[in-house]
Amino acid sequence: MCVDTARKAFKELLECGFIEMLDNTHYLFFEVAHKKMTLKPHEERRVFTDSDTGEIHNLTYKELVSFVGDDAISMW
Repeated sequence: MCVDTARKAFKELLECGFIEMLDNTHYLFFEVAHKKMTLKPHEERRVFTDSDTGEIHNLTYKELVSFVGDDAISMW
């Protein structure tokens, strides 16, 4: 496959909502088109509960990575 064809297909999947970019190296993939986020991934905040302490945190993806490390991608 031509590199340009792959780039175009990837861009189309992003635009249609089948792929969501979390940061420069992490993506979420969906079988059914996902609604477009109105905020950029680094601005969007989600609520997470600390399983050890029960504390509730409202974090961006970047903050979640610094909080839990490599498990962040599966939690997001």
